[in-house]
Amino acid sequence: MNTRLLIVCSETIPSNAGDGRNAFLLAKTLAAKGYGVTLLAYCYNHQHKGFENVDGVKIVRARYLAASQLGRFISRVLLLISALRYGAGQRRWLLFGAFPGYLWIWVLGVVMGRSIIFRSTLVGFDDLPSLQGRSSTCKGILRMAKNRLAGYYALNSAFEKSFRLDFPSTPIFCSPQGVDISLFGGKEESLEALRLTHGIPNDTFVFIMVGHMIERKGFPEIAQWLASVSKPFVLLHVGNHGAAKAEGVDFHAERITAVTREVKNILGDRCILVEPTASIASYYAAAHAFIMASYAEGFPPNTLNEAMASGLPVICRRIAGADDYLENNQNAILFSTRDEFLAGVETLMTDAELKKRLSVQSREFACARLSIDTISSSLMSFWDEVDVTGR
Repeated sequence: MNTRLLIVCSETIPSNAGDGRNAFLLAKTLAAKGYGVTLLAYCYNHQHKGFENVDGVKIVRARYLAASQLGRFISRVLLLISALRYGAGQRRWLLFGAFPGYLWIWVLGVVMGRSIIFRSTLVGFDDLPSLQGRSSTCKGILRMAKNRLAGYYALNSAFEKSFRLDFPSTPIFCSPQGVDISLFGGKEESLEALRLTHGIPNDTFVFIMVGHMIERKGFPEIAQWLASVSKPFVLLHVGNHGAAKAEGVDFHAERITAVTREVKNILGDRCILVEPTASIASYYAAAHAFIMASYAEGFPPNTLNEAMASGLPVICRRIAGADDYLENNQNAILFSTRDEFLAGVETLMTDAELKKRLSVQSREFACARLSIDTISSSLMSFWDEVDVTGR
């Protein structure tokens, strides 16, 4: 069994980027199982340490110089050098998505004879058709690199099918990304106490959404839809509201600020904004239901996994991958249109029996399908098998 592993992603903790948080969670879980894990990522915020050991995971950060095209090129070189240095002792490399310079790392791994698994992160961004559509050069390199893959990690059947069309013989590990079940749900603290702590009204229905306030996440559209709900409610949004500069790179700060302003204009006091926090579990616990209105995700995303582990009823847009894991009115309420969404909201706010049943089903589903402990073991068993067969 190969017990040393290099994981490479765009960024990781203390950044709140979902893929980076999940990469660290996987690394931490594997480290606890006795694997030697190095996590390599960019350092967008130059205040973060270039090297540290957290929960048994060796984290290496290469500086990202975003100010110029030359700087971005140098950043890729720095990441490549770090991969060469810190990946030399790791037989297995797991690449988390199409981060800047991922093809360089991929080719380096192929040249070094590493066992490589690639994991797509977002439909429309780094699923196979999206990657191949970038340029003819990129397409050629991808074909060479993918023919040398040990395997492909597909979060859902949409990723799996798109990859399988071009590479029918490559082994595929199809599984959701995991969540630490122990961190969510099962809290004894009363809702009243939690809401008092977080300044959330006790006498109204609380919906929670988590993530950047951007169009891809369903904003401001979802605020416009909620504005027509006549019953009292609060939308609790935990995430980025324009402070992307805090991570060192101003990718979307101005647009996030504008969308946030629009949402606040629409909902007023019915919208409570909370910046990213390490206490996210207590905000889930203080809510009645979770809304996921994204138009594209690497489904299921961290936020949905966390909400279900918290035992929250879920209202989710029916996007690629959703039907793999969610069944309407069984463990979630699915919607495609405004009317379906509002009907789901109305039902959750008035049907206490359904709300309770969905809550129980969410938690049970998370425990059965979303545990990072189980998923990490399955991934390594898959890797053991494909390495033995000589992929």
